[in-house]
Amino acid sequence: MSTHDHTGASDACGWGSIGVSPVKLRHIYAGIETLEEYVCCGEAYPDCESEDWTLAREFLWGERFPEPLAMIDFTDAGDVPAVGTTGGGAETLHFVHDALGSVIGLLDAGDPEATPTPIPPKMVERYEYDPYGRTYVEAWDAGTSEWVRLSPQGEATAAGSRFGNPFAWTGQRYDAGVGMYYFLFRSYSPELGRWMQRDPIAYVDGLNLHEYVRSAPTTAVDPTGNQSRRDWFADRPTRPAQHAPATPASQPNSRVGVIDWGGIDPGTLPGGTTAEEAWRKVRESKSKGNCYRYACNDPLSDDEIKDGGLDE
Repeated sequence: MSTHDHTGASDACGWGSIGVSPVKLRHIYAGIETLEEYVCCGEAYPDCESEDWTLAREFLWGERFPEPLAMIDFTDAGDVPAVGTTGGGAETLHFVHDALGSVIGLLDAGDPEATPTPIPPKMVERYEYDPYGRTYVEAWDAGTSEWVRLSPQGEATAAGSRFGNPFAWTGQRYDAGVGMYYFLFRSYSPELGRWMQRDPIAYVDGLNLHEYVRSAPTTAVDPTGNQSRRDWFADRPTRPAQHAPATPASQPNSRVGVIDWGGIDPGTLPGGTTAEEAWRKVRESKSKGNCYRYACNDPLSDDEIKDGGLDE
């Protein structure tokens, strides 16, 4: 179980579009997947007692993480009133994903028992993203028969789901109130296109500790927030293309064959190049004067190079 403050919605208890009123959420986990979400808000916030917590949502997950498949909503969000109110009940919604695992739409359950004609499921909300995850929510306007992009509510940074859906880009949890994504190990800003904390496993995923998936957001994902992957939907591991082949035998003392080259052709380096010289070459090519779209590589000091064992 986890408890944290969260920027809620425009109504008294955080139902509807996420982004305005403060609420507290509690999550019940199975491993690292959220099964149930409870909310405390309104007059009880922030001193929430045991009787102040209300079941808001339940989630069903797929085989991979994160892969939300369905959400059961018990609140006033969406098209069905809250459980316990007149005409209220649980609303089941299904997630539609793209190749990166991003949620691109919500489907309702329809009504297969309706007579004389069963009602098929329909898309009730859509999501669009820029390459680095800036998120846009769209709702169907029956008056104009068009999808309309929602605007932020109150002081929210971005528009949130009117169905209370917390999962969006690459299947991660989104807080529209502050415009941030919360991964398992750290938080991410789609506005900046970078992590807000250093990589907890250091330089395993490249030199820049704040760079998102080595500046390849359209072909790679980071399910937990500590290492990029290009094989999220594949059953076989793939070696990142940035890694160079094994070091030639003519350079027995060089370790340049196992570092992130950042686009440098190892064949252009002079024979006998040491590991430290090669590392500095990479730093020069990815310095602050040569940034990627949003992320610039952090400069490394001589001490950091030594800590990484590259002076051996």
